[in-house]
Amino acid sequence: MKKILYSLMLLTSIISLVSCGSDELTDSRITQYVTITLKGGQIYTLPVGTTYQDPGFSATQGTTDVTSSVKVDGTADGSKVGYYPVTYSATNPDGFSSSVTRMVFVYNPKITTDLSGSYKIQSGSYRDYQGTVTKFSGQVVTLSQVASGVFSISDWLGGYYDQLKGYGSSYAMPGYMGLGADNTFSGLYGHVSAWGDSYDSVSGSYDPATGTVTLDVAYAGKMTFHLILNK
Repeated sequence: MKKILYSLMLLTSIISLVSCGSDELTDSRITQYVTITLKGGQIYTLPVGTTYQDPGFSATQGTTDVTSSVKVDGTADGSKVGYYPVTYSATNPDGFSSSVTRMVFVYNPKITTDLSGSYKIQSGSYRDYQGTVTKFSGQVVTLSQVASGVFSISDWLGGYYDQLKGYGSSYAMPGYMGLGADNTFSGLYGHVSAWGDSYDSVSGSYDPATGTVTLDVAYAGKMTFHLILNK
């Protein structure tokens, strides 16, 4: 009987210790992230030849104004056409950080060509994967004017993964492109949310006579997308 009683007492002690250990490992803290709001919106356009002035921002942690704690990294060179990211970040007392990026585009008002519209990938387009060529066509890519000579593009990869392979929109690479006075393109920005990466390089041109957009997009260090687009 004593042995049985001793065993029960030992079991109760073990359960109690396990229970205490579990409680000690539980972190029930609630933290509030800093919320940063950009005045003037996330996309900001600036005509070349003018000086960039930050439109401003505000930040709160719960109901407390913490705007003064925000760190700003980056600025825009108003003398040169291009894309300039400006990042705003802050860390709360618990060590958790948050950030938001303003996309500043310096544009050339003299570029009057508007490429906005839906384009289809034409025959002759392909993906070259280390010498293995896969031809594709029929996918839809959308261009929209952001400012003179600056356009958003729905997918730098021509719908290859999103539409052709059926992976879904998170595998597209939306971004922005610049059109020069000589009708050549430059890549300003691109991002694949599913993989968290961008293109390696971009080159291309626009043919006003035919309305054809031609792009060569190097990606992931091992492939090139040759895209021929027309409405």
